[in-house]
Amino acid sequence: MGYVTGGAWNHDMNAGMEDGRFVETSNAIEQGEVTADVKKYVDTFPRRVVKDPRFMRPKVTELWAERRADLQVLVCVRNMEHVSQSYASTTTQDVNHLEWVTSRTHEMIQSYVELAKHQVPVRFLAFPNFLNDYNTVHELLEWGGLPIDYSIGELAWNGLVNKDMVHFR
Repeated sequence: MGYVTGGAWNHDMNAGMEDGRFVETSNAIEQGEVTADVKKYVDTFPRRVVKDPRFMRPKVTELWAERRADLQVLVCVRNMEHVSQSYASTTTQDVNHLEWVTSRTHEMIQSYVELAKHQVPVRFLAFPNFLNDYNTVHELLEWGGLPIDYSIGELAWNGLVNKDMVHFR
């Protein structure tokens, strides 16, 4: 819809669009490797849109929330059982168990606390439900400061949304 996420789609994983450098930075923050370069990257990040599930790890969320007063977050939420099933379908790991789901859920709750503590504006979209509602998505993108001509956005939406790609509901 005119905003670059910095990444590409990975057909083998049936996922993607994460910016490689953003991912590397998120991993470094999570591992406690917050160097001057990492801080500079966060402070000067130029893009208005980025997609990276690693952002919802508490250390990553905290650093961004502390350093970026302009931060707004649109969180796509999904039934954690479906997340687990989806992840398990693309790896050889057995992650269809309560421990993995509980750990990811705990990380997200901790991240929500960081966002609330720093008064970062947050909105939510429920996947896959939002795929039926372009109007709400358009409103949320505009709330996030991403002006999109409604008709042009709707054309892009209709060309992108493929409900057959949702394997776990």
